[in-house]
Amino acid sequence: AKRLYGNQYLLPLGPLREPISIQHKNVDARIYMNPEGSWVSLPQDKLQVTLSPDQFVCLAQPSMQYTPQQLIQNTQTIHAVTGIAHPERFFNMLKSMGISCVSHAYPDHYQFTAEDFMQYSSDSTIVMTEKDAVKCKIFATHQFWALKLIAQPNTRLIEQLNSWVNVL
Repeated sequence: AKRLYGNQYLLPLGPLREPISIQHKNVDARIYMNPEGSWVSLPQDKLQVTLSPDQFVCLAQPSMQYTPQQLIQNTQTIHAVTGIAHPERFFNMLKSMGISCVSHAYPDHYQFTAEDFMQYSSDSTIVMTEKDAVKCKIFATHQFWALKLIAQPNTRLIEQLNSWVNVL
């Protein structure tokens, strides 16, 4: 929601994968994503989803989940690692949760390997987005944790989704 269409240029000069004129012809709705605490304020009639942090899930043992407070209490050093387009969004979310960490931003869509994590000591904790966790699952140890997000739709989006379901 904050960036909308950016500079309106196509990749690699801008964020768009196709021209806006084509996007508008091929969609039924545009849903705006706001991270929790975002300063972006959209009118209530816009379809929007707010992303809020939930719990941290251990990649090596998904049944093990920590609240942010538990993660802080059980770790010495936390490294936040991500390969997303706007890593500051993830880092700011962690900061808003009271988590102090060393931030490591990799290029968008980065293909992580086990070697990327050799530099971290065995007693440090590595937190990442769920998107990045999928790429790390095969070599993850108990050091690796993914932050689950909860998507909370606004009232207008819920009404729109219900109307589409009723049509079907």
